[in-house]
Amino acid sequence: MDLITDLPPITLPNGTVVDAVLSMVDHGLTKGVVLTPCTKTLTEEGAAEILLNHVYKRFGLPDTIISDRDPRFTAKSFQELLKLLGVTSKLTTAYHPQSDGTTERFNQEIEAYIGIYCSSNPEIWHKSVGTMEFTHNNRRHSDRQ
Repeated sequence: MDLITDLPPITLPNGTVVDAVLSMVDHGLTKGVVLTPCTKTLTEEGAAEILLNHVYKRFGLPDTIISDRDPRFTAKSFQELLKLLGVTSKLTTAYHPQSDGTTERFNQEIEAYIGIYCSSNPEIWHKSVGTMEFTHNNRRHSDRQ
């Protein structure tokens, strides 16, 4: 996403004055371009609303956001987008079981599955990841009744 700025200011029918365009390109299959009028003083919250109203509905959540804006602006915009979608982001440090013990515990189990499988099938373990996932998801776990 990038801003095209210093355009002649115009007033939209809703009274908003715009002087820039937020240009966004889908780097996926469509290579589609989304152009949205905005102001050159676009905030993180404003960028998030544009992402929600003009990108998310067409392409879903982006896997990556590439921008030459300040990285904090991009990160904050994505956090705001998650907030608008009702997604709670809980960031933690790596290997911190106090924050996400379930994932850490499940990873131990999955590492055991993969280790056992790799000892017999070291060249083709990747072909059975889907089966391992299915097996794990369909067995009873202590934290799921």
